[in-house]
Amino acid sequence: MQNFKIIILVFVLISFLFMNACNEPSTTAEKKDVDTSTATVAKSDITTMPVYDPAIDLSVVGADFTKKLSDTLGIKMFEVTLKPGDSLPFHSDPDHTFYLLDTSTSLFYIPGQNKGDTLSGPPWAPGLAFINGPFTEAFKNIGKTPLRWLKIDVHRPRGTEMPAKPAYDSTIDAFTLGGESIQKLGDTLSIKMFILTMKPGDTAKLHSHPDHTVYVLEGGELAVTFQGGTRQIMKLEKGMGLVGGPLSDAAKNTGKTTIKLLMTHIYRPRAK
Repeated sequence: MQNFKIIILVFVLISFLFMNACNEPSTTAEKKDVDTSTATVAKSDITTMPVYDPAIDLSVVGADFTKKLSDTLGIKMFEVTLKPGDSLPFHSDPDHTFYLLDTSTSLFYIPGQNKGDTLSGPPWAPGLAFINGPFTEAFKNIGKTPLRWLKIDVHRPRGTEMPAKPAYDSTIDAFTLGGESIQKLGDTLSIKMFILTMKPGDTAKLHSHPDHTVYVLEGGELAVTFQGGTRQIMKLEKGMGLVGGPLSDAAKNTGKTTIKLLMTHIYRPRAK
């Protein structure tokens, strides 16, 4: 029971608080992120809470378990897969997003912990998502099925910086416009995460994205009209991922399947 409570604190509480921060100013959300990341650690461990260490970045120590989908604009997108029996060593994360794709019973370790905590069943289920600050952890898949998640690392200074018009228009930001087609997952650290769902025939009116990522959860055919008139038919396949710069577009699902896209908006200054 104690182990389960720890997992709830580490994952679900962080995710819940971040989701509730959607309508708060970014400065408040950033403060909440700092507070919640320390609130899950015993008092004696707070002063030793690890910060990001590039020497043990996931791409360095976990290369055998990662599939890099994109790496540009100070944003890295990975799929991480642990087969049954695989162990992912201690690795360090910068500010990042997490989305669980496939689940399996797992052991979760944090520095200074001799025994791992077991992750299984709800809430350790596909669709678990959160935005978090620097963190160090290790995993072992002790289940019978692959464990897989999508991770987006943001290697940019904190702060908020909006791209200039006409490429990006904050008044028609896709996350802000919302609507029934968008499921908001998190909003903190100048990062917003959401899922866009479009059934066959659905349209999305002109909207805008800053620097952003797209990961295809469910694919199909999408007609995209970019601001200025250029129209493209895109064949989206499950598991595709990309990082892109500011743009404004409209879209229509012209296929026969429901399209589901996991997206993040990065409202941060690019590294100089």
